[in-house]
Amino acid sequence: MAELDEIVLGALENTILKPTRLQKMTEALVSRASERNEAFAARRSQLDGERRQAKRQVSELYRLVGTGEISMDTTLSAHVKGIQEKVETLNRQIAHLDRERSLPVESIGAEAVEEFGKAVSVALRNPDNRAFARVYVQALISDVTVSDSEVQISGPKAALLHQTAVFAAIFPGSHIIPYVKKSF
Repeated sequence: MAELDEIVLGALENTILKPTRLQKMTEALVSRASERNEAFAARRSQLDGERRQAKRQVSELYRLVGTGEISMDTTLSAHVKGIQEKVETLNRQIAHLDRERSLPVESIGAEAVEEFGKAVSVALRNPDNRAFARVYVQALISDVTVSDSEVQISGPKAALLHQTAVFAAIFPGSHIIPYVKKSF
């Protein structure tokens, strides 16, 4: 199994972790981020409008109470509280959108991409942290088929590498290759 691990890691380094491949993936990420930012801007504008309207409603109700045109009873008080809670919810949604938009995806340069590839490659080959390699490979590879003449590696294009520590705890074992199917 160690020999197969070495073949798979070598294939990953020579394909996915190549600087040119990583740069293409980064360019696609930047493009999607730009499109997403446009959608975020439209959504934020909508939320801002809803928040302004809710604040105006609260202000108008307080003005009417202050002038004596209406009295503050329990029903009106509950209504005002509901509008204020809506404003707080809108504030949280706007803050979330702002955090999402502030991720500096556009500023990822070629040097950072290349350094990332090197760092992942070093981490994959670290004998003291086989759990990282196992989880990373499991995220990228869904099937390994071994025949007399070749090893075929396949997996989804979109690889998820979130919470590696959690996955490492879920998938204990001595080898990093998720599945081997012999076709001979």
